[in-house]
Order: sequence, then C-alpha cells, then structure tokens
Amino acid sequence: MQHKNNLYNTNINRSYRRILTALLALLLILPLAAQKLKPYESSGKYGFVDETDRIVIPAQYDKVNYFENGLAFIMKNGKCGFIDKTGKAVIPIIYDDIMNLKEGEFFFEYFKDGLAIVKKDGKYGAVDRTGQIIIPAQYDWLSPFKNDITTMEQNGKWGVLDRNGKIIIPCLYDSGLRFTENMASALLNDKYGFIDKKGRMIIPATFEYASVFAEGLALVRQNDKYGFIDTTGKLVIPAQFDDITDFTLYGCSSYFPEDMAEVKQNGKWGFIDRKGNVVITPQFDSTDKFSGGIACVSLNGKQGLINKTGKFVIPAEYDMIEVTSEDLVSFKKDGKYGYMDKTGNILIPARFEQCYGFNEGMAAVEVNGKWGFIDIKGELTIPAQYTCVVPFSEGLAAVEIDDKWGAIDQAGNLVIPAGFDDAFFFDKGLAFVEQEDNIYSRWFFIDKQGRRHFTEAEGREFLAQEAMQATTPRSGGKAETVQSAPDAGYADRVVDVDSGIPQAKGANFGTYAVVIANENYRSVADVGNAANDGNVLHQYLTKTLGIPENNIIYCENASAAMMDEALSTLETKTRSAAALGKAFNVIFYYSGHGVPAEGTSDAFLLPVDVSPQEPEAVRLLARRTVPPPRGTGGAMRHRAPRCLLLRRGAHRRDAGRCERGGA
Repeated sequence: MQHKNNLYNTNINRSYRRILTALLALLLILPLAAQKLKPYESSGKYGFVDETDRIVIPAQYDKVNYFENGLAFIMKNGKCGFIDKTGKAVIPIIYDDIMNLKEGEFFFEYFKDGLAIVKKDGKYGAVDRTGQIIIPAQYDWLSPFKNDITTMEQNGKWGVLDRNGKIIIPCLYDSGLRFTENMASALLNDKYGFIDKKGRMIIPATFEYASVFAEGLALVRQNDKYGFIDTTGKLVIPAQFDDITDFTLYGCSSYFPEDMAEVKQNGKWGFIDRKGNVVITPQFDSTDKFSGGIACVSLNGKQGLINKTGKFVIPAEYDMIEVTSEDLVSFKKDGKYGYMDKTGNILIPARFEQCYGFNEGMAAVEVNGKWGFIDIKGELTIPAQYTCVVPFSEGLAAVEIDDKWGAIDQAGNLVIPAGFDDAFFFDKGLAFVEQEDNIYSRWFFIDKQGRRHFTEAEGREFLAQEAMQATTPRSGGKAETVQSAPDAGYADRVVDVDSGIPQAKGANFGTYAVVIANENYRSVADVGNAANDGNVLHQYLTKTLGIPENNIIYCENASAAMMDEALSTLETKTRSAAALGKAFNVIFYYSGHGVPAEGTSDAFLLPVDVSPQEPEAVRLLARRTVPPPRGTGGAMRHRAPRCLLLRRGAHRRDAGRCERGGA
C-alpha cells in the first residue's frame, strides 16, 4: 500500500492542496564525490549529513568546518586534521593547530598555493592536500605563502623558504621580512636595510627604521626624523619630519593618497606632495587622508574639512565630522547628529542621537534609543523600532529584533526573519551568518531570499545557476525561468500523477514550516518511503509555495533531541515575526511512526531513537506555545498531531488539527 502522510497547516491557500498527494520519487543518488555534505551536531559532537540529512560521517569530532575541494577541517581530542567525504583522515589528526589564512574570525581558508601551515609540538611546518609533509614542523613561525615563498622564524631570527621547503634566505635577520616591489626591509645589528629575494643586501642597513616600498618609495627614519628613499637608497625626501603616516600598515598601496602625505612637524600635522614640498603647513591637531579632494582635520578640539590648498570648506566647529557615501557629510553638534553637503549647507538638521552614513539612498539613525532609517530628505521612512541595525547593502539591511537578527528591504518589510545571532551584510548576493541554535552547523551563508548555503563557493554556484536559468531564452528569444528535466528512470519512481514540481513566482516570507521524516527506527520497523516523502514535500515548500529555505526546518531520521530542537527553532523564528506584528502561517509535516498516549485519545510523534514503551515518546511533543501576530488576543498552540501507525504492514492515517486557543 502506498505510504501516506499528514500535513498540518494554518491559513494555507486551497490551491496548494495538490501537494498532499503529489509526493514524487526518490532523489537521484549522486556519486560520492558530488555530494554536498553539511555538519550536524549530536550530544556535543559533530559529523556530516548529506542533502537529504542522512548521516554520512557519524558525529565524533569536537569541531568541524565545511567541505572545500573535497576536504573538511576537523578537530578531535584536541588535535586537528582533514578528512575526505568518506571520513578518511587525508591529513592525519595529529596537529595542534592548522593556520586559518583567511582574515576575519568567522571565515576559513587553510590552503594557499596548495599548502597548509600546521603546528605540531609548538613548531610550524607545511603539508599539501594529500597530507604529505612539505616543510617539517621545526620553525617557531611560518607566514602564509605568497608567490610560492614563506618567511620563517627560528630562534628569534628570520629567513625565507620556497614552497618545497628549500632555504632561500637563512635565518639571519632580526625582523620579519615583508617583500614588496622585490625588496624587503630587514633588521640586522639594530639597523634596517633592504634585501632582495636572494638575500642580498641591496640597500645597506643604516636606518633606525624602514617600512616597505610602495610606488618606488620607502618610509625610513634617520636621526629620529622621517623621510623617504628611492629604490637606490637615495634619500629623495629629507628625513626632517617628526612623523609621517604609514598608510601601508592599513592596506593602502601608497604613502600619498591623492598625491598627499600626512606629516607631523613641531607637534602639528600638515601635508606634503611626492617631491617633499610642504603643500599645507603643519597646523592641525590631527588630520585624515584626502578623499575626493577634501580631508577631515581637527583644530582646538573641533573638526572641519579642508581642500588641497588648506582652505576650510567647512569650518572646524563640529564635535565630529565625517565624509560619508553619496557625497554627504555627517556631523555632530551639541550632542546631536545631522547631515550637510560638502560645502557646509545643512541638509538635515542635527536631531538624531547617533547616525550612519547614507548607503543606497538611506541612512540609519537613532531616535529615543531605537534605530530606523531616513531618506535623503531626512524623512523617517522606516520607523525607529529596532535595537540595532546595519546600513543597507544590495537592497537589504540587517536589523536586530529581540536579540536576533534578520533583514528588511527599503520599504521596511521583514524579508528575512530575525533568527540569527549577529549582524550581517550582503556582498554579491550572499551574507555570512551565525545561528547558534541551528540544528546543523553554527555558521553558514544565506542569499537574499533567506536560502542557506553551507559554503561561499556553493552559494555563488547556486546564484550563478539561478541567474542563468532566469535568463535562458525560449526558441523565440523570450527569457523565462527554466526547470531541470527529470533524471533517467524518473517515470518508474513517480508515486502520483504529477510529472514535475510547479515553480512559484516570488517568495512566501510569511510562512514557516517544520518537516520531519522518520524512516529508519532503532526499536521498531522502518517506515518505507518516509524520507522520500519528506524530501519531496520540502521541494514543494520551496518551489511551489515559494517558502525561503531559512523558514524551513528539515529533519530526517530525527532523534528526540533533534525534534525538540526543531520546535524550539520554529518558536524562535515565529517570535521574531510576532514581535513586529507580522501575520504568519505555520506548516507542520510529519512522516513516520506515532504512538497513542495511555488513557487518552491523543497520539504523539515517535523519534527514531525512542522506544514506544518509553514515557518520553509521549511527553516529547507536549504542547509548545508559538507567539501569534499582535492583535490576535492569544497564543497559537501547535498540538502534537495524530500520526501514522504501523499495523501489520498497513498504515492508518488519523485526522489531525492545528488549533488556536487562549494563552
């Protein structure tokens, strides 16, 4: 007999009833190498599941990261290594640490030029992707590889290795070596000079300090004064300044942004040109670099803007002044913030407690302790109702609601529910988010529809394919959305009359769903096709109903802990919508065994790791409150539905309901 399931929903459009019967075939089994595995957690340990949430690598690790190019970083018993998608340790789990080469605490990149830097017994070395030791762990430090070389430290001295571990420059120098323009400053016997990539001293070590070369010039200190040398070592701008701002330390490729360098003389700051001529006499308490022909300066405790002649275009009479995007200037005066143009004309009076610069025509402002957004006219187009916000990027802005973060569009609509633990912003269609109570890994990417992607590469690939499908022309040349053709053998596995899953237009941000598909039980018979049905229903939710992936909590072969966590996550997500007074719908779908409650007519869901005789099986899904939209007058309670019962090989389907009652 064909396996049937229950679908419980609130306010779902009748036109979608067809999804109750349109349960399609098993997904095409992909080759192992093409599987997209994602982390999952069980009892404080981590493993990996596939796209259908089947366990591929059991939870046994203390820490994991996502698979990239077939390898995943893992930590077990305090040691690190890499495994492949079969769970085999390709790089042995023997290292104390493996260096994260990506800047930023939450982004990870372990291989550069095909090599990873590892730490073992307090020493550093390098291995390749096969686990082969390229550089033995014998150095006190190794820098990330760049152009096939790395700098190493040993016994307080620095040198250079190539990617094969061959010593190019012995450890002779007392400072780290940073090569730019084929030279690096090097400290030897308390003096700085410059060496080439073969270790030859090209510019003698005669300076008290030397930075790197940028645009043919290097900042040096001589007799406690600063100036610049050229690549021959000639002092082309005399060492006569008390200080010069070294912009190369902040990622800048020049000491002269817009051909002006900041210099300090006699306790005051001014500007020189590339020839060393004093263009703006040192007279300011502090300066900032030129951008767009103007620079912020501080004088007598107040700030203003000057042009390249040193003339004030905005007087130094403000507590704070900053050139923001879209050619506007934010300022603070008398404890309040406002906006002006670059000539000093006040466009928006100072009436805000705090503010950000304008991005995409809108600026975040604080009013009475809450944040909202104003337009270029100063109108509060999005009310100040959020605890914290992030400026708009690519049409969306992250906002904090009840200690959780979501995203709004420029009309103020909450398009990504507040379920994340930290602020985020979008870059080329993706945002990196944190969700500690997520059933799987804590860190992942989302797109602007809230769909989650477990690596940046996966997200970029998905968006590229989506864009290609959206613009694929018909034979007549008109663009349309294109669906993939069914795989070979598909017709033999179809369990209903449908031959394809309908594609909705637009996104359904106001609906949340929990899908639990329990097929493989530990103490009772399996439920055939349960996983398949849950998987196909999941596709209907995303494709036909247009529900964002981030609004769907999907569990396959769920333990008691996973099922409880699923409802907890649903509660968190719906609270965010309720807090804003947004109307929302909830779909609850379950495929698997159920058990009757003793002495009542109720039936409850059965986790795969619980025996029907255990009281926990009945207590697990006791009533859980989900907050309603404002104005409903009570809480919406989701009752554990009556479920599928296996009786002598036949399935009985009992009616269930979702009821609304008082709090």
